[in-house]
Amino acid sequence: MSAITDSAQGMDCQIRLPGICRGGTETTVWAHSNRYADGKGRSIKAHDHNGAYACYWCHAVYDRQQARPAGITLEMVERCFTRAMVLSQAMLVQMKLWDGVSIPERKSKKYKSSKIPVVGLSSLQRMAARSAA
Repeated sequence: MSAITDSAQGMDCQIRLPGICRGGTETTVWAHSNRYADGKGRSIKAHDHNGAYACYWCHAVYDRQQARPAGITLEMVERCFTRAMVLSQAMLVQMKLWDGVSIPERKSKKYKSSKIPVVGLSSLQRMAARSAA
């Protein structure tokens, strides 16, 4: 866990999906963005600073673990998340957990069964590296 994800404890939900958010701070977590533009990839979470404080219920709907209620569109969920991410990022800057500009380097993780880094190579590059080895 990072200082950013740890900071969610006791924070208010910023996504606030109408009819879904129950308020309170007991279930708040740091919800990473699901957008590729924010660093999300296959089996890779977005960069920590690209996320928002979210209660359990809003997070479940955003991550599509819970069905959206009638009247709540995917576009509405995305708009609420975008607003929440901007607010949460401002809070990170205020708490001095992020400078508001830099993108932290990711540590390259490796599979136990190979020496090929998970981050940075496309699936075609990984296949080529395996066949060359």
